[in-house]
Amino acid sequence: MSTQEGTLPNKSVTTEMAASKEGHVKLSWREKICYGFGDFGNGFMFDLGQAYLTKYWIDVCTIPAAAVAGIFAFTKIFDAFMDPIAGSVIDGRKNIGPRGKFRPVMMASAVILASVMTRDVEERSQMATTRQAGSIGAQLITGMAFVPVVLMFASPHEGFFAASIVMSIIGVIGFAICYFNCHEHVPVKRNTQNEQKAKFSDYIKLVFTNKPLLCIILMTLFTISAMNTNNQMMIFFCQYNLGHMGLQPIVNGIMMGCSVVGILLIPKLVKMFGKKKTAIGGLLIGCAADLLNFVIPTNIYTFIILVTIGYVALAIPNGVTWAFVSDVIDYSEWHNGIRKEGITYAAFNFSRKIAQALAAVVSSGILVLTGYVANAVQSEMTLMGIKAAMTLYPGVALGIAAIILYFFYGLTDDKFKKIADDLNHGKWEHGTIE
Repeated sequence: MSTQEGTLPNKSVTTEMAASKEGHVKLSWREKICYGFGDFGNGFMFDLGQAYLTKYWIDVCTIPAAAVAGIFAFTKIFDAFMDPIAGSVIDGRKNIGPRGKFRPVMMASAVILASVMTRDVEERSQMATTRQAGSIGAQLITGMAFVPVVLMFASPHEGFFAASIVMSIIGVIGFAICYFNCHEHVPVKRNTQNEQKAKFSDYIKLVFTNKPLLCIILMTLFTISAMNTNNQMMIFFCQYNLGHMGLQPIVNGIMMGCSVVGILLIPKLVKMFGKKKTAIGGLLIGCAADLLNFVIPTNIYTFIILVTIGYVALAIPNGVTWAFVSDVIDYSEWHNGIRKEGITYAAFNFSRKIAQALAAVVSSGILVLTGYVANAVQSEMTLMGIKAAMTLYPGVALGIAAIILYFFYGLTDDKFKKIADDLNHGKWEHGTIE
């Protein structure tokens, strides 16, 4: 935020802006950790529904699997198209108050702050780590606690409702911690008073003239759909392929607990190999583990080992992706001379919502195609279908994501450092930002 945008900053913000002119504000670990609580809250509020609604609707509410696939697809696609509208509204704000441009909407959506907190490559990788830790941490807790809470009640309707209420309250608290402890430090060197409100054509132009962003969008379609398919099918796989739904909290505890440890390595891996190589390495390891898990006959021990390796490997590129997104926002400003954080994030979130819809269609669609019968002994074809959705689809998806990233993402860390230096001095690709 800047005085050029009509802001009346307080003393601390003015000091931060002055520091930004010399380089950037050094973020405290307290702020970086609190930033991760945004994703922690998001995991309790939204990822929870993605993981358990399929099971609830099909087995408890007895809604046909084909209808469930349709519901998910419609709602997620509708949600995806709402993101460009929200992004345009944020970018079109002319009167920016003392709380900044994004923080007033954070309690509704806590995903569009990193690009205005810092441009430092290492700090962005650290923040990518904290937000991925928050996301995996939420998945770990919900993955271990949700089913036991449900099983405490005689009625599954009451159990699912009670568990959802508890998790939602924790989610709101996570958002609040992020909101009250994170701030916008990067001054945006532009005058928005003469800017016109973004149109849908601007949204399309921004996406297709930003090659790194387009690459991240395509990669995300496969990584997020792989992760969500894994999460949605885990409860089915444990109940039917492994023989007991009570195994789900145990498998999730091991798988996601190891992922929390794994993502702590992100800053070190990025420092050693760079963001691109780190992400590609994780995708290839995850691809190999998931495909091997599909080929090997179902065994609880080999399944847990391989699904854990695959999930840890996927968590690393998913964490690095948030640093990628912040980079492509700055690339867009440097390339076009205009900063559009809102619609850039909207484009990225569009791909995440479509990926969630794809995961729901894959999960429910395979159940339909293989003859799944709710709360019954499943056929060999159905068991194979559940296993394929759990392992084969994620393996193939991660392989495709690795290919996309390797061949098409050209924004290296060294190139980004040059871009960040230009932007910190009010420059873009073809001159000075006015």
